[in-house]
Amino acid sequence: MNYRQRFLMYAAFLVLAAIFAAISLAIDCPPTTVTPVPPDVNENLINYKLICVQKAVEGESLKINLAACDPDGDPIDYRLLQAPNGMVITQDANEAVISWPAEYGTWYVDVSVFDYPSDPDDTLSDFGTIVFQIRRQNRPPVFGGCS
Repeated sequence: MNYRQRFLMYAAFLVLAAIFAAISLAIDCPPTTVTPVPPDVNENLINYKLICVQKAVEGESLKINLAACDPDGDPIDYRLLQAPNGMVITQDANEAVISWPAEYGTWYVDVSVFDYPSDPDDTLSDFGTIVFQIRRQNRPPVFGGCS
């Protein structure tokens, strides 16, 4: 094997190694962090790991983004497992948006994300709970006159 052939072989190897490294890094998922449970949330009502706590005022149109990653690069899907009426989840690629006209109260919403590998009997999933704390809308007092 002459110098030119050896050089081309090493160059091809380096290009393939770089492509493999780029693909591996693109699919790597960031480490999962678990949100600490705030003192005003009932820990006994959280079914899965706490994803986040969202605070809002009743009647607001609430939207939050969820993101997930599959280390194998399988397509993923999101599902609301336990949610109040009117809450919907829409998705595209690896992101989902939860929309809801917020109602007063504390709501514990369970969500799942699962993958679609080539074998439908081999679907894997992860679960989380989102806590929505919706407070009443505070309106200013109004003078009614004097008596």
